[in-house]
Amino acid sequence: KPASFMIEFLLSPCVNSEERELQPDDIRRDLSSTEKATRDCLILLPGLSRTMVLRKCVIALEKDARCSKDYDRQTLALNLYRECLDSLQTIMNVNDGRAKAHQQETNRIERRQQALVIISSTFDNFSDDLKPDYSKMFDPLPKDVAARTVESRKCNILGTNLSPTSTSFDPLAPFDPVLEDMNGSESITTLLAPLCRLLLLPDGYLHARALIARFEKLRKSGAALPSYESSVEIAVKKLKACQDKADFGRWCSLQYPAGSAEQLKCLDMAYSNATQASEQAEASKDADEERIALERVKRIDAARAGLSDNLLVRSVLDSHGSTAESVKALYRTVADKVHERAQTEDNYCPETLVHFLLVEGSHIAALAYLDDEDGFTTHHFRLLALIVHDACRDLSKRYSHVNVGRCARNLTRQWLVHGDEFELSNLRDIDDEDEDEAPAESKNDGEDSSDFVMDIGAMVEQTWADNEARTEGGQGTSSGGESSAIKPLSSRRELADHLCSRVALRIAFLICFAEDYHSSRKSLSPVKDDENVENKSSKRARRKKTTEVKPRQKSNCFEGDLAWQHARDLLAIVFARQGSTVESTCDLFDDSLSRDMSVLSSVPEDAVKETGSKSKALSFAMRHRALRVATILCPQEVIARVVVEEMYFNDAGDDYLNKCAFGSYLAKEIESMGLTLPHSDLAQISSMHFPSFARTLWRNHAAMCSSNPVLRGRLHLLLLELCVAHHEVEWELFNHLFEELQRLELPRSLLVACEIAVQSKALDMAASQDQLQVIRTVETATSKLLELTTNELRSSLLAGIEVDASQCERTLYRLISIVNAEHLHPDPSSFVQKLVEASVTFSQQGRDGESKAFNDAALRVCAHLSDFTIAKKISSAIPSILVEERHIRESLESSAFTDSICSFETSVDER
Repeated sequence: KPASFMIEFLLSPCVNSEERELQPDDIRRDLSSTEKATRDCLILLPGLSRTMVLRKCVIALEKDARCSKDYDRQTLALNLYRECLDSLQTIMNVNDGRAKAHQQETNRIERRQQALVIISSTFDNFSDDLKPDYSKMFDPLPKDVAARTVESRKCNILGTNLSPTSTSFDPLAPFDPVLEDMNGSESITTLLAPLCRLLLLPDGYLHARALIARFEKLRKSGAALPSYESSVEIAVKKLKACQDKADFGRWCSLQYPAGSAEQLKCLDMAYSNATQASEQAEASKDADEERIALERVKRIDAARAGLSDNLLVRSVLDSHGSTAESVKALYRTVADKVHERAQTEDNYCPETLVHFLLVEGSHIAALAYLDDEDGFTTHHFRLLALIVHDACRDLSKRYSHVNVGRCARNLTRQWLVHGDEFELSNLRDIDDEDEDEAPAESKNDGEDSSDFVMDIGAMVEQTWADNEARTEGGQGTSSGGESSAIKPLSSRRELADHLCSRVALRIAFLICFAEDYHSSRKSLSPVKDDENVENKSSKRARRKKTTEVKPRQKSNCFEGDLAWQHARDLLAIVFARQGSTVESTCDLFDDSLSRDMSVLSSVPEDAVKETGSKSKALSFAMRHRALRVATILCPQEVIARVVVEEMYFNDAGDDYLNKCAFGSYLAKEIESMGLTLPHSDLAQISSMHFPSFARTLWRNHAAMCSSNPVLRGRLHLLLLELCVAHHEVEWELFNHLFEELQRLELPRSLLVACEIAVQSKALDMAASQDQLQVIRTVETATSKLLELTTNELRSSLLAGIEVDASQCERTLYRLISIVNAEHLHPDPSSFVQKLVEASVTFSQQGRDGESKAFNDAALRVCAHLSDFTIAKKISSAIPSILVEERHIRESLESSAFTDSICSFETSVDER
């Protein structure tokens, strides 16, 4: 029909600006003329046809994106359609089904009209970019007006779907740009607030959305968020539904800084409303609604409890005001990481927080202690451990079911058996299947383990523990050899040392201040002891019968008692008899009161086989870890006392303990390399003649050392230590091992080998025995080390690879410490010349860090010179190119002049 086509044309979207210039006389540009022409055409149509064509025009306008912000044209079409709907109402029968459909259609159009009035007046002076898209604020009109329709589900207060499968949309999404631009202004929010009812949304949704836009903008700019009282609390008061308040409060809590008081206020409000929403859902008898409400309560309660516990953990620093700031900073790092991990947990529980505190705290403390550059001393390590355990103790006081000692025992068991390498990737591998729930012994708060003074320095200060400082490890190296001369942990030996030192420090961190660590250990009845003792065949097991009836554990643990308990548990692992398993070794692995407390009980051959790590035989790696922990935690006299009391052996002197420590290390290394041990008893291993055993190992495995990456370098260093373990040295094998390391070009292993030669006093022995070839071999090794280091740095320079200058500096520092040793390089002229040439090369290439490292190394060698002739010789050979080289010359001349004066004064005094 021509009239219908004309109406559809008149109410169609206006063309774009380019076409307007081409069609300046288009009637659609003038809405007044368009309205008059449309009304003239409508007169030509019957009443029902008018309604149908106008409805078709309204639907077309809402679908066309070009008209989404043309509010006037949308208003014109709606007004004409509304008039037609009103004219049909007079002919509708009240009881007719069509009357209900007519009323629903009228309501839809009326809401659209009112919404257009509000947004037209509000955004009259706004740019088109900020005007909301009208077509996205409502559900599309149904195709059949008489069909029964259901409004689409609106999104929740945060603008997200109520469920993943629901067909929903966000009617407030078109307002996000203007709300963000105006920073959630209260003025525009108040003007737009009536839209909530027109959009079929609960009251207060627009205020909440305005605050969300404000928070997001502030966070993007890095500005501080407003306080809870001045923002969140005001928006929450405008909301009606409890579930909306809970969801909104939960979202706001995530925007505030972690651990802040504002965050806790948001969660407290969200939890109270979530509880009310859960009660309402329970009364509604709707299973799905009740499930959603319960999940909401659990989620908010876990976040609230986690935040409250996090604030408690952070408040521990208030009672440690005099602690060094570096320790406090590390503890804050621990707290941040723990809180971050706890937030990712689906089901938070306080045990999780205690577990993460011990794991992260021990890891950060161990790494800081092992880093020579941090200045993190034994005292700092102890202070950090004390703060972390104080935090765990506060959590255990808040939650009576939390047992810090049990968590520490579980981690200790896991790390002793497996090490801590795999634990870092899976922080929650707690095995509670054998934990006993018996009540802990009473213990006074004022006399707990915090009084125990840990002696970490014993790891390096006690002479008998020096040789066992090296441990196993295999990752970080290439399959064909050692990947770098300057990167730490690039050799299997250095990585092994790092891993064993780290796990030992972490275990010491766990148990040094752990509350109730030994509380579950109780004495067995004499009858039970008698039954167990009858099954033992050794005299040592029979002696345990009398000592176990009266345990040393007391209700008040003093320092000596606690150190004795630690030493007793750990040394029981170290000196366990052949055939002992993880489960049967000691109380550390068995808290059940129904089992034998004997620390040396072994498993008979016909015993019932068990699965899992507890049924495995004790490895020497585990024994060595236990010994390392004992040397960290317990004074030497306590260890000697336990050794004598438990009758592990009669001689507890320093020499014998030193042999046992080295024997433990030797057994662990042999085991890790897959070689065969001549004995399975630590006492027998410790009493071997080590140089003879070195010759045997080399004779049997020399052929595979070059081809086997597991043995390469690592076995060489072990054999070298065996050569110098006694006061006699196997010089032929000593020289051959150095030659092999140079031939294989294993720079890090060669560096460790040179340090062994210096620290073991082997060079002094070689000089006293006129073994000049040995000294020349070590000198050649140091020159080879410098060559490998320089070549690697030059290769990195040519390849454009950045090198960590600090690693280069530390490597050269260790090398120069060897070069400056007595008997080595009496004339270091060529060595210094190579250092200076490398410094010049790297300086010319703009590598100032590497240049300075070589320059400082040359200065250290020159400062150590005592021969005036050699000093003058080196000084004359250094060209004056760089300022650093002039410093070297000045150092040489000053050192040589001073030494010559001292020598002259000494000769005068002698005369």
